[in-house]
Amino acid sequence: MVAINSILEDLGSKSMQDEPFLYHRDHSHSLDSIQNIGMPKGGRGLAEYEATLNFNRDELQNKTVLDLGAGPRLKLYNELKDIGAHVISMSPDFSNPVHAIRARISTDLRGKDNMVAAVGQRIQFQDETFDAVFALNCHIPFGTTILRATLSEMARILKKGGTARIGPFYEVPHHPNLFRKFIEMDPNMTEVLNHYRVQTVAEAIPTSIVPMMLVSDDDGDKAMEPSFKIVMRKSI
Repeated sequence: MVAINSILEDLGSKSMQDEPFLYHRDHSHSLDSIQNIGMPKGGRGLAEYEATLNFNRDELQNKTVLDLGAGPRLKLYNELKDIGAHVISMSPDFSNPVHAIRARISTDLRGKDNMVAAVGQRIQFQDETFDAVFALNCHIPFGTTILRATLSEMARILKKGGTARIGPFYEVPHHPNLFRKFIEMDPNMTEVLNHYRVQTVAEAIPTSIVPMMLVSDDDGDKAMEPSFKIVMRKSI
């Protein structure tokens, strides 16, 4: 266990060096001037989560859910509370008082108590805390270092039988076999996934839900590519 903790700490430390500067630090900015390029105006609703990440809301009844990159509207929390899901909303947005105030006026008292200011590569929860973890459109600036650290943290906090879903992606090769190579290129991440008994696959998202995008490879060649999501399932 000491070795796994050391690997997680190393992945997290390296990823924090690559953390993109997305948020205005000057708290005197107006509400409209604070921008997160992954958050559409008005926030993201449950229907968008379901369609893009391919799950059914009924699966979450009475489950503990982490909404990673929740954003200031807390729409997923507000819509899932009606079916008894216990939702923790996590976002670096909440470290900014203006974002935090926006979130607090968008929800009830329980939602306010469940707001956590953090990033995906440093999730401050114990092992096996969540039945489900979602990260929708919050990963747009992720490089490979941040992505590996975030996936490793997701594996750690999932309960047995739990599922994590993150996407959509274009940056990593969308074919499942190529994504597997991306995982296997880092022996530390492979060790983490094996330790927590997590299976990780890439699944295509229909273009009717997320349109194709023009993507450049390392050689500068461009092509229209479909998107995909990453799905992580922890064995029982």
